[in-house]
Amino acid sequence: MMETLKEVVENLLKRSPSYQRKSKDVKLQLAWERAVGENAAKHCWPIQLLDEGILLVASESSVCLQQLKFLEIQILKNLEKELKEKLVTRLRFKLKTPPLET
Repeated sequence: MMETLKEVVENLLKRSPSYQRKSKDVKLQLAWERAVGENAAKHCWPIQLLDEGILLVASESSVCLQQLKFLEIQILKNLEKELKEKLVTRLRFKLKTPPLET
């Protein structure tokens, strides 16, 4: 049976480490608001999934980051539930200016 062009391209992309990393980052972005709640998601956002399952999270507020630190275990459980896999094992926090909305 011949593969469709779409299947060939998907198979090639799936072999690329950068595609796999980007795919995980997109999944995390989509699951983040449901995992932390709408209000918290307005003030903090995931930046990047680092090696060993560490998710780098940013906020413009140190108060927000402190609250996230207290809720880390619950957030990790929520992310695992949303993603249906354990991609994130720990959160790391960073103060940062919010991204511009387009």
